[in-house]
Amino acid sequence: MALSGGTLAFAGLWLAAVPVFGTWLRLRFCQYMLTRSSVWITSPWRGVRSWPLLPGQRIVADDSRPGSVWFRFNLPPRAAPNRPSRRILSAFGVSPPDRIGFEQIPDAALVASLMREAIVALPET
Repeated sequence: MALSGGTLAFAGLWLAAVPVFGTWLRLRFCQYMLTRSSVWITSPWRGVRSWPLLPGQRIVADDSRPGSVWFRFNLPPRAAPNRPSRRILSAFGVSPPDRIGFEQIPDAALVASLMREAIVALPET
């Protein structure tokens, strides 16, 4: 019975802490990089991911402080949506993002303009 009490206490703390500290922990260790032709996001949990910049790509910067710059929208559902890890995460309110970008950065407007300039400078294919 002691194990179940400890498990319940941990689950309660988890459910209380994730909404408060979850975003901070997720963004605290993220690193963003913009090159002339691609965007890179590094995090300890997801590793290194990159996306190419495409001609005509939509870039959206929000006006909040700190702001975010979004460059991928309405992502299709990933394969195997019924796998157990997906069900467990969705039970805690964590779901795959419907947009990808540089989240809560200090100079969002500047980064958005740099991304737009990089897209304009892309060679025609």
